[in-house]
Amino acid sequence: MYHYVYLSYEEGSNGRNYIGVHSTDRLNDGYLGSSKDLSFTPVSKIILQFFNSRESAVNGEIQWQRVFRVVEDSTFANKAYQTSARFDTSGGTVWHNSEGKHIVTHQNPVPGWTQGVSPEQRKIRSERFKGERHPLFGKSPTSESNAKRAEALRGPKNHNYGKPRDKEVCKKISLTKTGVKTYSKWWVNEGLGQDTHSKNCPGEGWVPGRLKRKWWINADLKTRHCVNSPGEGWIEGRIWR
Repeated sequence: MYHYVYLSYEEGSNGRNYIGVHSTDRLNDGYLGSSKDLSFTPVSKIILQFFNSRESAVNGEIQWQRVFRVVEDSTFANKAYQTSARFDTSGGTVWHNSEGKHIVTHQNPVPGWTQGVSPEQRKIRSERFKGERHPLFGKSPTSESNAKRAEALRGPKNHNYGKPRDKEVCKKISLTKTGVKTYSKWWVNEGLGQDTHSKNCPGEGWVPGRLKRKWWINADLKTRHCVNSPGEGWIEGRIWR
């Protein structure tokens, strides 16, 4: 189990920060914070310090927040200081019972509780942030923010890196997707030399279609199917010559 204090941040020169604590079994689980400010939309985070226990991590969070004066500083999205590990529930799991009550705990509660938010509460949340009331309504991610997210989850930083899917899992995924329409198609931009899969046209200069891909092979007899050469040492074709 990893315990650490992190600083998550929004993109852009006016982007805000958030200092919090997190405990996880997977270091690269994609967690970016639990800010109560729903307009805070972080794109990545920096781990400030690791700790040996959850309690010491919460105490570390208290110190880091005080050093940066996160509540007084408008560049931070923190609404209040962490004051005691006794009331800390971040990193816990939400459970609900048949009466619609909810608790957050780091351990499984007594029988009769179900993990997750109740259907009634999910419906309330959905209505509360529907349409123009959603903080991201009418906003599209920029190419810079997409690049940051891609870099944050690339290679060993991805929690699924080096974990091939079980064949049975692949079969189940295939069965659930069979016959389901995605209502999306391929688009190509000849000027940029790029193609993408999207429901709607990505923008000016994009037309339905795909770039022509070729087979490439290297001296280790590894093959790739892509538009351009994967790099030095690759030649066009599927047979090394």
